[in-house]
Amino acid sequence: MTILTPDFFARLMIPFESYLQGDTTAVAVSGGVDSLALVLLLQEWCAVKGLRLIALTVDHGLRAESREEAAWVGAQLSVRGITHQILTWYHDAPPKTRLQERARVARYDLLRAYCQAHGVTSLFLAHHRDDQKETRMLRFLRGSTLQGLAGMASIRQDQKVLLMRPLLSVPKASLHAYLTQEKVTWVDDPSNSNPQFQRVKVRSVSGHPSFAWLDDVGPLLASVRHHTDLVTARLLSELSHEDIMAFSLSGVLCLNFTRLRKLPLTWQKLVLEQAIAQIMGTPFAPRQERLWRLVQHLAQENPGSTTLGGCLFLIRKETLWIQREVLSLNLVPQENGNPLLQREVLGHAGVQEIKKTTSLLEGTRIPYETLLRLPAFYTHAPGTPQDKQLECVPALGYVARSSSHTLLKEAVIESALPSKTVYMFETKK
Repeated sequence: MTILTPDFFARLMIPFESYLQGDTTAVAVSGGVDSLALVLLLQEWCAVKGLRLIALTVDHGLRAESREEAAWVGAQLSVRGITHQILTWYHDAPPKTRLQERARVARYDLLRAYCQAHGVTSLFLAHHRDDQKETRMLRFLRGSTLQGLAGMASIRQDQKVLLMRPLLSVPKASLHAYLTQEKVTWVDDPSNSNPQFQRVKVRSVSGHPSFAWLDDVGPLLASVRHHTDLVTARLLSELSHEDIMAFSLSGVLCLNFTRLRKLPLTWQKLVLEQAIAQIMGTPFAPRQERLWRLVQHLAQENPGSTTLGGCLFLIRKETLWIQREVLSLNLVPQENGNPLLQREVLGHAGVQEIKKTTSLLEGTRIPYETLLRLPAFYTHAPGTPQDKQLECVPALGYVARSSSHTLLKEAVIESALPSKTVYMFETKK
């Protein structure tokens, strides 16, 4: 069994160090064995490197005790001098289907949004060797491609945040032994042992010899995926109409449809898969059979609009427009009487407001369907959710002249915020 020591961890961190920017990095901490071991190892490593470490805990609100557990994590880390922040997923009720998948997407949304709003460019995650094997098994059972069987990447760009996994070569038993040696307690999430979830079922058979080959071929497949991803990213960049709209601000991607359809079908699928991942800000791609159905749909003579993976696909002339679908958004109770700033779609009224007050849309090439679905920020007066005022449309560089929100330009204009999260902003006095 691997013995975790500060020196051993420092060697694990060598490939990651050159990617770190700025004086602050973040780590996701649930309070379980894996993440607590990582945050303690990172604390010592960051102290040596002169870096500030922020621990982020997501409260999914799926269990009555989740808030108390998140606060407990903060108290444990505070004693050790580690800055801690709780991020909350607001929802009316837990999703009735695909619970773990939707919670995972919400978690990444919240973590990425916090990092981008605070200028943090790197986020450490505590996935370990056992997690990697389970991921490969799950993807194998779902009919994944060779790229999927490579498992999780140790370093992956998620919009403007680098996700880093330094423990992928370390077994869970080593993390458990490390916390035991350090006399650190942890919390166990009961969902990790709930047999209704597929990952838990896979975990129970992951040690069977018939699955050993997944570990053996993993490094080779990871190398193949790395080079394939580089080629796909280059193709995606070359196909993009950057003059129409800046992707980084809009959550909308515009591709040269004629050139896309000239690519071999396999590369078309890979480009569309990466486009969905970038727009949705998630590493979890749709199932392969659904991606192939999308490729077949777009190969038709006059393909209509369609959806996949949370994205809407529109063809207008020679341009393929890809953007997030309209999602229901939830209001949460107001705090301190300030207006509530909510991210939602622009809508017809918003488009008309911009046309009435500015010339931004004169001669635009953006389809009206796309304009309607652009991410926008509205304020809602406390107690009157139907009475709203358009404040900002990042994709168009629009900020209302009357806006009194001091953080709009700094935090909102980046527009990389999660689609179902509501934000509170202090207004000018």
